[in-house]
Amino acid sequence: MIYLKNKQTNEIKTFEVDNYLQLSKNIRDQHIEATQDDIDTYLLQEAKNSKIVEIKAAKDEALYLPIDYLDTQFISSEKASQNILGALVLNGDDNQWLDINGNVLVLSRAELEQLGILIKTQRGIVYNNESTKITAINNATTIEEVNNITW
Repeated sequence: MIYLKNKQTNEIKTFEVDNYLQLSKNIRDQHIEATQDDIDTYLLQEAKNSKIVEIKAAKDEALYLPIDYLDTQFISSEKASQNILGALVLNGDDNQWLDINGNVLVLSRAELEQLGILIKTQRGIVYNNESTKITAINNATTIEEVNNITW
C-alpha cells in the first residue's frame, strides 16, 4: 500500500499497489507521494474518526440503560422523560407507570418526580461523558493517545 497526496487538494489517498510506478499515468499526474509527516497526520485523523464513531455508539447504548429505582428497573429515554413531565402536569398524586418489563406500578407524584430527575441526570452524565471523550480525541497528538481513550 502506498499513500499519495492530491496535488490540488492535499487530500491523502491510499492505493493497494507495491510501488508508485504501478499506478496509472493519470493518477501519477494528479498525485505525489506523501511524506511521512503527511502519512502520520492522515493515520492520526483516521484513528480519531474511528474512535469518535466508537464513542458515539457507546453513548447511544448508554442513553438507554435502564434506571434502577424503587427496587425496579425503568426505561430511560427522552420519550420517558417527556411522558413523566406530561403525567406530572396532567395527573394528581398517584400515577400508573410501567417498569421495563411492562408491569404497572403506582407511583406517587414525588416518586415520579424523582424518577424524572434520575433519567435526566443519567442522560446528562452520558452526554457530558461523550463531550469529554470527543474533546480528548480531538486534542490527542498520537494514535496511542487516541487508542487509550475508552468509554
